[in-house]
Amino acid sequence: MINFLPDGFEELKMDKSYINISKLPEGEHKMRIVMRPIAGWVDWKDKKPFRYRPNEKPSSSFDLEKPIKPFWACYVWDYSKEALFIMEIVQMSLLKGLTNLGKDPDWGDFTTYDIKIKKEGNGQTSKYFINPVPHKKMSDKIKQALADRPVCLEALYAGKDPWTDFVGSFDTAPILDGSSDTVAMVDDPLDTLKESMSIDGLDIKPLQDYINELSDSRKKPVDSIIESALLKDILPQFKKKYSTWLKNREEALELVGAV
Repeated sequence: MINFLPDGFEELKMDKSYINISKLPEGEHKMRIVMRPIAGWVDWKDKKPFRYRPNEKPSSSFDLEKPIKPFWACYVWDYSKEALFIMEIVQMSLLKGLTNLGKDPDWGDFTTYDIKIKKEGNGQTSKYFINPVPHKKMSDKIKQALADRPVCLEALYAGKDPWTDFVGSFDTAPILDGSSDTVAMVDDPLDTLKESMSIDGLDIKPLQDYINELSDSRKKPVDSIIESALLKDILPQFKKKYSTWLKNREEALELVGAV
């Protein structure tokens, strides 16, 4: 029988842009998380994942015998494949390990160091361990790959394609050390936003009120709103909308005071 298929098509077909941790071979796997992860709940129906934000957990799962699981979605550089992948984590040992690293002042920001995921065993008996590697700057190769292939992890909540559906979702901006688009990792991100807006005499109190209103209306954390506003392409639009909001607020206050 004549083969009309191109050589190597099987490898191309199987080359997915996602890492399934449960299917990793035994051993150690070195990764670099290249942007802030997202978290939430994941349920399955007809072999399709349904992902929910942390505060939107459904009261019950589709299959009562299979409870909804917490998940993290991370955009990672896989050193063995030298490429970027979305890696969803549902294994509790890994989630707890990453949580501890993120809260530890000696580690913190995941983008500033590599991690090693170790897998022991296969199938239901698999065990997973996570270890950080001493801090070092993100390589230029990884930065370039991220610039060439950005993602919007927020799209996963809506069942969309994180590589193409960016509209209205800018909460997972890349954190690149040494880049002009760096999202500043400071104790008070609101101060960073105030400085970035470059508005003379800007009062931080109404800015905080505006951020809180956006947080309530969009049902997103305050930090997420601020990170989105800090993006180079979003900041001008944010400033314009804030100025309009502030003007309307001042006019309303004047009307109330006149009564």
